[in-house]
Amino acid sequence: MTPWEALYPDVMPSIAPGRAEPMVDRQLLRSAQAFCRATRAWCVDLDAVRTNDSELSYDIEFPGAADLVRLESATLDGDEIDVWRPGGAKQSLYVFTPERKTVALSRPVGVGRLLVLRVSVMPSNKATGIENEIFSSY
Repeated sequence: MTPWEALYPDVMPSIAPGRAEPMVDRQLLRSAQAFCRATRAWCVDLDAVRTNDSELSYDIEFPGAADLVRLESATLDGDEIDVWRPGGAKQSLYVFTPERKTVALSRPVGVGRLLVLRVSVMPSNKATGIENEIFSSY
């Protein structure tokens, strides 16, 4: 993770003199969040979740200090399954997120199957910097 201070040489010349660094850090955080939401540039494959027969909903574990922007794709035992989108047609099996902290399947899929999610994320409000890859690329 690259700390917010690494961006100071690029942003401080454009900021009014005397701005407190915590305020600059907060604005960098908000800018990074807006960038990640708009571009979905920070994508990760989450660790596989093993399904249970009676469960439809599973907790999502994000890397570091990150929050979900969007479910990009999903596989079940290596086969693609649909990700529900507003206004989209619902197939018999699809995945969705009811409140951005869990993922749910539309129907039971059995015990021991591996669900892998590709998601776009953004820095959470607790982030102290930006992902190294995002920093070096953008």
